[in-house]
Amino acid sequence: MAHQLFTYSPITDRPPLRWPGGARIAFYVGLNVEHFEVDRPSTSIHAATADLVPDPLNYGWRDYGARVGIWRLIETFDRHGIRPSVLLNSDVAEHYPQIVEAGRARGWAWLAHGKNNSILQTDLGSDEERSYLREVIATIEQATG
Repeated sequence: MAHQLFTYSPITDRPPLRWPGGARIAFYVGLNVEHFEVDRPSTSIHAATADLVPDPLNYGWRDYGARVGIWRLIETFDRHGIRPSVLLNSDVAEHYPQIVEAGRARGWAWLAHGKNNSILQTDLGSDEERSYLREVIATIEQATG
């Protein structure tokens, strides 16, 4: 598919990257902080229960992240001086405000990652999608400052 999004640039024709302070490596931590609705199907690690509403097996591992996993990650980030970029569902602000507050206290970078991970936007018209995105961004902006 031909496109005009960006010009072709082979790595062999680019100047070498130079990191601040002469560092030889850089990395990015993109941390998904998501909300899943209990009464909707979503990502499944085991198909046998995926059609149940609620789906206790698959919902359980998704719910673990907000209740336990995030706090263990925060301890690790703090210990190693890592400031993640958080891909945040706007519903997190309502359901898990403690996570947002922990991130604000640490100066995390915030990126909008939809309303939640249970409702897809694939069937929205342009105007609906714009409205949806405005709402998501406004909610995240209000919650994170």
